[in-house]
Amino acid sequence: MDAIVFDLETTGLTPYVADIIQIGAVYSTAEEPVKATFSVNVMPQVLKVSRDLLTNSDHPWERTLNSKNMRDSVDTVTARAMFESFILEHMGSLYKSVLVGHRVTTFDLRFLKGDTESDHVKWMTPNYLDTRSMATLLHHVGRGPKNTGSSFLFRHYNAEPPEELRHTALGDAVATAHVFQAQLKELA
Repeated sequence: MDAIVFDLETTGLTPYVADIIQIGAVYSTAEEPVKATFSVNVMPQVLKVSRDLLTNSDHPWERTLNSKNMRDSVDTVTARAMFESFILEHMGSLYKSVLVGHRVTTFDLRFLKGDTESDHVKWMTPNYLDTRSMATLLHHVGRGPKNTGSSFLFRHYNAEPPEELRHTALGDAVATAHVFQAQLKELA
């Protein structure tokens, strides 16, 4: 199944008090889980950093915020437009596309929608699949693990990104693409 698998990195967990700082995506097919990639660093609108980030100097998000790549970051409106262009290039339509992520409905889509509302831009309502929900379904039919956390699923499906790419949007999107294609095979 062709899909766009994506991940966001943010400065916190709540869309209205935190910002997107990275968008990573993968064009994934059954034959090639990682057929094409997309990654953009996003300059936080207002650096509303969570308490965790301020008190934990080893937090993975700090690597992103302090990385030299932030010099090449774009604003959120431009980042979303670039992401939509990637979707169109590989899927042909924003509204017929399938977006895949881990906790996509409870996290990533809320951030994309929240950012568009603050920018007064309408975000598309995509078709989506959630690897966490798929893992729960697979467990209930006796074909998958009980633990549905992303780190556990990455290990279970032998899809762990290298440490330097873990908790980067692109690194986690690549790993999630491998998990997603493996889950589809288990569901077949």
